[in-house]
Amino acid sequence: MAECVRFARLEGYRTITLWTQDVLQAAQHIYDKAGFRLVREEPHCAFGIPMVGQIWELTL
Repeated sequence: MAECVRFARLEGYRTITLWTQDVLQAAQHIYDKAGFRLVREEPHCAFGIPMVGQIWELTL
């Protein structure tokens, strides 16, 4: 995660946006620890079962 954020900053990105599922708590922990904030949750059935997608963002 640190390398991804470092690269984005060096290349002049302003924001990193990540998408995960609400059941993937390990991913949420990694994103939170890296400074990302949960900005939106959306129900969907993209994988054939009802789930809740999450959008996380980090402003650089």
